[in-house]
Amino acid sequence: MQKNILISITPDEFKSIIKESILEINSNQPSNRDERHLSQKEACELLQISQTTIIEWKKRNLIPYHQIPNTRKIYYLKSELVEASKNTINK
Repeated sequence: MQKNILISITPDEFKSIIKESILEINSNQPSNRDERHLSQKEACELLQISQTTIIEWKKRNLIPYHQIPNTRKIYYLKSELVEASKNTINK
């Protein structure tokens, strides 16, 4: 059985507790800065390749991509592209 504890705190104290909790959670999370969704054009710029090349690589399953369900929209993850380009260039 769960026990509930009631305490009295001010709104400012409550805000402080929430902020500290969020900071603690975020500090324990890996950075997702490289997990930005890239358009095909952005992916080409990152890899310094033409759109024709990225389409060919995609068709040959040389690079990972993601498609939004029930749409034709495709996006790429930066970290996946960087890793795949290392492998593709060496082939």
